[in-house]
Amino acid sequence: MFILFISWQDVGFTADPIDDNIYQWCVKLFNFDPGTDLAKDLNEIHEKFDYNYIELQLVSNAVLYVWINAFLYQTEPSILSNNC
Repeated sequence: MFILFISWQDVGFTADPIDDNIYQWCVKLFNFDPGTDLAKDLNEIHEKFDYNYIELQLVSNAVLYVWINAFLYQTEPSILSNNC
Protein backbone atom coordinates (compact mmCIF):
# COMPACT_ATOMS: atom_id res chain seq x y z
CA MET A 1 0.00 0.00 0.00
CA PHE A 2 1.29 3.45 -0.91
CA ILE A 3 0.47 6.75 0.72
CA LEU A 4 -0.38 9.15 -2.06
CA PHE A 5 -0.95 12.24 0.05
CA ILE A 6 0.52 13.27 3.36
CA SER A 7 -0.95 16.26 5.10
CA TRP A 8 1.52 19.05 5.88
CA GLN A 9 0.22 18.97 9.48
CA ASP A 10 1.45 15.37 9.84
CA VAL A 11 4.93 16.05 8.45
CA GLY A 12 5.84 18.81 10.92
CA PHE A 13 7.24 21.32 8.46
CA THR A 14 6.41 23.38 5.40
CA ALA A 15 8.85 24.75 2.82
CA ASP A 16 7.77 27.45 0.40
CA PRO A 17 9.85 29.52 -2.02
CA ILE A 18 10.01 33.23 -1.26
CA ASP A 19 8.73 35.34 -4.17
CA ASP A 20 8.93 32.27 -6.45
CA ASN A 21 12.72 32.25 -6.07
CA ILE A 22 14.10 28.71 -5.89
CA TYR A 23 17.21 29.99 -4.09
CA GLN A 24 15.26 31.43 -1.13
CA TRP A 25 12.94 29.31 0.98
CA CYS A 26 10.75 29.91 4.02
CA VAL A 27 10.72 26.80 6.22
CA LYS A 28 8.34 26.46 9.18
CA LEU A 29 8.89 23.74 11.79
CA PHE A 30 6.06 22.66 14.08
CA ASN A 31 4.38 19.68 15.80
CA PHE A 32 7.20 18.99 18.23
CA ASP A 33 6.85 16.24 20.84
CA PRO A 34 4.47 17.72 23.47
CA GLY A 35 6.69 16.63 26.37
CA THR A 36 9.71 18.64 25.24
CA ASP A 37 10.75 22.05 26.52
CA LEU A 38 10.67 23.34 22.97
CA ALA A 39 7.00 22.41 22.56
CA LYS A 40 6.18 24.04 25.89
CA ASP A 41 7.99 27.22 24.87
CA LEU A 42 6.16 27.30 21.55
CA ASN A 43 2.82 26.87 23.34
CA GLU A 44 3.70 29.87 25.48
CA ILE A 45 4.58 31.85 22.34
CA HIS A 46 1.28 30.77 20.80
CA GLU A 47 -0.65 32.14 23.77
CA LYS A 48 1.16 35.49 23.61
CA PHE A 49 1.75 36.04 19.89
CA ASP A 50 -0.64 33.65 18.09
CA TYR A 51 1.88 31.45 16.29
CA ASN A 52 3.46 28.15 17.34
CA TYR A 53 6.24 27.40 14.89
CA ILE A 54 9.89 28.09 14.23
CA GLU A 55 10.45 29.94 10.99
CA LEU A 56 13.72 29.64 9.10
CA GLN A 57 14.88 31.26 5.91
CA LEU A 58 17.18 29.21 3.67
CA VAL A 59 19.15 31.31 1.18
CA SER A 60 21.59 30.03 -1.42
CA ASN A 61 23.60 31.87 -4.03
CA ALA A 62 22.01 31.65 -7.48
CA VAL A 63 25.35 31.44 -9.26
CA LEU A 64 27.58 29.67 -6.73
CA TYR A 65 25.04 27.31 -5.13
CA VAL A 66 27.07 24.26 -6.14
CA TRP A 67 30.24 25.41 -4.36
CA ILE A 68 28.95 27.53 -1.50
CA ASN A 69 26.70 26.25 1.27
CA ALA A 70 23.32 27.84 1.77
CA PHE A 71 22.75 30.22 4.68
CA LEU A 72 20.10 29.37 7.26
CA TYR A 73 18.55 32.21 9.26
CA GLN A 74 16.06 31.93 12.08
CA THR A 75 13.38 34.58 11.57
CA GLU A 76 10.71 33.59 14.11
CA PRO A 77 10.63 33.57 17.10
CA SER A 78 13.18 36.24 17.91
CA ILE A 79 15.79 35.07 20.37
CA LEU A 80 17.16 37.69 22.68
CA SER A 81 20.21 37.19 24.83
CA ASN A 82 22.06 39.37 27.30
CA ASN A 83 25.33 37.79 26.13
CA CYS A 84 25.44 39.57 22.74
